[in-house]
Amino acid sequence: MTVPAKSVEGTTTETLLAATQRTVAAIEALGAAAHAVQVPASPQLARSAQHTENRWRQLDDEFGLLTAAQAGRRMGSINDRAARTRVSSARGCLLAVRRGGRNLYPGFQFDDDGHPRPAVARLLGTARSLDVSDETFALWLVAPAEALDAQRPVDLLADDGALDRVDQALERRFGVRW
Repeated sequence: MTVPAKSVEGTTTETLLAATQRTVAAIEALGAAAHAVQVPASPQLARSAQHTENRWRQLDDEFGLLTAAQAGRRMGSINDRAARTRVSSARGCLLAVRRGGRNLYPGFQFDDDGHPRPAVARLLGTARSLDVSDETFALWLVAPAEALDAQRPVDLLADDGALDRVDQALERRFGVRW
């Protein structure tokens, strides 16, 4: 016999059970990962690593992290080989990040028609001139920037009038050397 779910403060018991199961799975996975580390790691370091991983997952959930074939298809190629060739030829204009041992292409750098956004190529040039890794640059783009009144740079990529402000914010964030 199945007992119907009862509402608990606006949620159902199934929702609470699912949340509990996700928490237990996270604890088990983090425990296994901590056990696999062969050197002592501070709680702060572990928290920082998890925070970074969460940011990558949010980026992937919101925009997608595309393989070369997927990125090429988004740009209009009709098969995987042509797609990878297209991505390879646009390499200087595209942002690629290393995740899981392969290059992935954040989906935010393509407009609705699948064309690479010129704004990303311009900002990528600035980031590279400042010795900012592509991974750091990608995560910076999707985080609120103080210099942009807490707006995310990624949300301003389609606004040509805001591009100079985004470029200046990038330089302010990474251009300072001690």
